Amino acid sequence: SQAMAGLTLFTHTPGPSRLHALDVRIKSLLACLLSLALARSSFSGCLLLAAVLVTAARHAGLPLAGSLKRLGWFYLLLFFVVAGRAFSIPGEPIMAFGILSISGQGMASGILAAGKFFLVMLLGLVFTACTPLSELKKAVYYFLRPVPLIPHARVAVIMGLSLAFIPMIFQKADQVSDARKARGADGVKRPVRQAVGFGSALLRACFSKADQVALAMEARAYSDNRTPPVFRTSGREGAALVLGVTLAILVAYI
Repeated sequence: SQAMAGLTLFTHTPGPSRLHALDVRIKSLLACLLSLALARSSFSGCLLLAAVLVTAARHAGLPLAGSLKRLGWFYLLLFFVVAGRAFSIPGEPIMAFGILSISGQGMASGILAAGKFFLVMLLGLVFTACTPLSELKKAVYYFLRPVPLIPHARVAVIMGLSLAFIPMIFQKADQVSDARKARGADGVKRPVRQAVGFGSALLRACFSKADQVALAMEARAYSDNRTPPVFRTSGREGAALVLGVTLAILVAYI
């Protein structure tokens, strides 16, 4: 559909939900806490977090089905994670291919590791959908300001630009792919040559955009002397923090 074609991953989706209204500092803290909880979670904890994240995505108005369909290369990465662990971790073999065998323990470990990667990605989708980029820059400024010897204002701008370039790369990749299809370049039967052509065109587009951003910042006389950020709150931050910490404990220990 046309809406699906215009969908870009890891971008802010405006909306009136409670997740949108929360203070970005609380959202950032809870996102980090849940990511750490995933490191020691079991299948039960992953299923619990998956259910919560799907509910949160729907509440925030994120077109979850469309977003997941655009993660083709990410699913390939998950496949290699599962395959690598299935073949490398010793245990009772469930399938053999000559000298190689797949162990049940390795398969279970690979599925769990891939599930954790997927949930971290889903957490990032939900977080970026309900948090504007300007608010993310404020959060980085706030958390780094007490740390000595770190130029917090400059780091906040760098982080903001890095996050802004993630959806831009997806957009440029779509544009390069469409341009190559229009010129018949995707019909090349040599996959290596096709990948090199696509990659070089994408890099040129990204570097050109980076040059434009640098020139725009220079033209506006950018400096590190910025006005301290002002945060907006919804009044529900305390309840959100308690619920988020409880969820992190459950994810890590059930």
